[in-house]
Amino acid sequence: DIVENYKIQQAELVKKAGEMKKLYAEVLQKFGEAEDQDSQELFGWISTFIKEFQSAYTDIKPPQR
Repeated sequence: DIVENYKIQQAELVKKAGEMKKLYAEVLQKFGEAEDQDSQELFGWISTFIKEFQSAYTDIKPPQR
């Protein structure tokens, strides 16, 4: 029955969403951020850091021979 399949899928999605929420809370704790920190803002900071780090590394690494 289609409705039963959707109910099963919904239950699986709810479970996965709960797991993601728990994992995100762990990430926030490791970075010392508030529990209500917006994920886009947090991962935006991480992305910016990585880009700037790569740029700085490129600027200071010795030329290849």
